[in-house]
Amino acid sequence: MTTPGRNISTGAAVLAITAAPESMRIVSDLLGREGYAVQIAHSGNLALLSVRECLPELILLDITMPDMDGVEICRRLKSHKATRDIPIILLATHGEMLARVKDLDLGVQDYIAKPYLAAEVSLRVRTQLELRSLRADMEMRVRQRTAQIETAANALRDEINMRRKAEAALELAGKVFEASIDAIMVTDVDGAIMAINPAFTRITGYSDQDVLGKSPGLLKSDRHDEQFYKTIWATIKESGYWTGEVWNKRKDGNVSPMMETISACTDRDGNVTNYISVIVDVSEMKDA
Repeated sequence: MTTPGRNISTGAAVLAITAAPESMRIVSDLLGREGYAVQIAHSGNLALLSVRECLPELILLDITMPDMDGVEICRRLKSHKATRDIPIILLATHGEMLARVKDLDLGVQDYIAKPYLAAEVSLRVRTQLELRSLRADMEMRVRQRTAQIETAANALRDEINMRRKAEAALELAGKVFEASIDAIMVTDVDGAIMAINPAFTRITGYSDQDVLGKSPGLLKSDRHDEQFYKTIWATIKESGYWTGEVWNKRKDGNVSPMMETISACTDRDGNVTNYISVIVDVSEMKDA
């Protein structure tokens, strides 16, 4: 296959299938001088054997051959995968060309009418080789683009699968959040309450409307001094969580003992994004 961008006339392999002295002379002399690697096959059988040994980049095919018709040679070349894309230029008289114009449907790319003009032979050969080179370049670009599209499609498919898994995990976490018998409170990094679960309302009496956007300090009771709370936050800052017993004030004003765990949530860079507090009412346990 011709390499895209190279000098087409340098070393391009051309097979001339002809037994006519005139054709052999102009092919070997003209194309040889222009730098093509020319090989001549004097019969159809020899031509078919030759292409099996070494694939040419262009075939000049005389429509009149001694052993088999040029059209039959063309049909055989076009029926094999290895040779069907090789451009073929028919060599024929105007009369022969008009009689066989239907044979262009076999995949013949061009024809050169006898008597030959050197400039026409050179131009048509070069044109077909350049077209072959351009087709090869385009096919390579299409393959590359197809591979890029497939890679992008696979990446997109993987991302969709990951998002679906993440959404399923979030959905499950939401169900756990709602169904938990322990009170759960989520705040932002500044301590403003972002979410509470139904158990929080049941245990403390505070609803969403009562606490969202406010500070967890509304749960503070007079059982602890400020140092107690400073110690809690110092522990969270150092280890990432704190757990212990706290006396919290309910919405009705009653103070009850509760086991509370406060955990800091961080992003990939280690920066705190949220705090999660899990609260268990232990007043009945203490009474017992």
